[in-house]
Amino acid sequence: MAGKLAAGINCILAYNTGSHGAPSWTTITAVKDLKLNLTKSVGDASSRLTSWKEILPILKEISVEYEILADTSQATYDVLKADYTADSIVEIAIADGAIVTSGTEYFRVDTVVTEFTINQPLEGADTVTVKHQPVYSANTPTFTTT
Repeated sequence: MAGKLAAGINCILAYNTGSHGAPSWTTITAVKDLKLNLTKSVGDASSRLTSWKEILPILKEISVEYEILADTSQATYDVLKADYTADSIVEIAIADGAIVTSGTEYFRVDTVVTEFTINQPLEGADTVTVKHQPVYSANTPTFTTT
C-alpha cells in the first residue's frame, strides 16, 4: 500500500464535543504550527552479558503544543481559554486530513490545557501558545484510521 504525505496546511486539530464512543469533532481553524510530542522514558537494562548499553521502555509521554491566532471572534479561542481556566477534560484529535475522510490517520487523547500563553509581538499578529497534556482517563491515547 502506498504511503500518504500530508501538507501541514491540510492537517486538522479538533476537539470532541460528543462522547468518546460517538465523537463529534470541531476543528480549531486558527492553528499555526503544531507539534505532537511522543516520547518514552527508559530504564537501564545493561549487564555483563553484552558490551552494549541496553534499555527497557518504561512510560510513554505525550504533549500537544501549538499556536493559534488570538482572534477573540473565533469560538475556539473562548473554548480553549475556558478549558484552561476550568481545568476541563477535553478530547483532542491531531489528524493528517479531515477526520470524516476514509484513510485519515489521527491521534486522539483526553487532555487538559496546561498552558495558555498570550503572545503580543511588536511585529505580527497576537497569538496564544496552547499546550495539552494527557489526563487520567478510561480512554487510552491511540492512533486511529477512519
